[in-house]
Amino acid sequence: VRGVKDGYIGDEQRIRTSTINEANEVVLELEQDEQEVTVGTDLAPVLDIPIIYFDYDKYNIRYDASVELQKVLAVLNQYPSMEIEIRSHTDSRGKAKYNKTLSNNRAQSTMQYLIDNGIAPERLTANGFGESRLVNDCFDGENCSEAEHQLNRRSEFIIVKM
Repeated sequence: VRGVKDGYIGDEQRIRTSTINEANEVVLELEQDEQEVTVGTDLAPVLDIPIIYFDYDKYNIRYDASVELQKVLAVLNQYPSMEIEIRSHTDSRGKAKYNKTLSNNRAQSTMQYLIDNGIAPERLTANGFGESRLVNDCFDGENCSEAEHQLNRRSEFIIVKM
């Protein structure tokens, strides 16, 4: 019998079935696979923190984002010497200069949320990249769905110091 789950170290036990006459329970204890967290790591995939999304042309923190930011707060509180860079992005709609400003506002808004919830400002930096780092092919003039554009409106949390 083999037990496998994403994020865990697999386990297996050999069982001789020829001597079993009734139902038996087998318990496999899976240990969580601790990934190494180092400078340059994005917290989102390592700690299963979804990317923080923003509405079109907005930089306010949405309710769903505030729930996820609580997870970022927990990590920062767990590692008091950790410093992070908040990287915010936009989709490609609109002028590049405007999108750069919008992404800076998103990064600042995200940083302010963390500060308002007890994280020291010197542990945080905020940078906006506008539409320069799209995660898909939704460039200017491409016919993309709203969901595809949404993927580009995000903030990331990059560890800069442990």
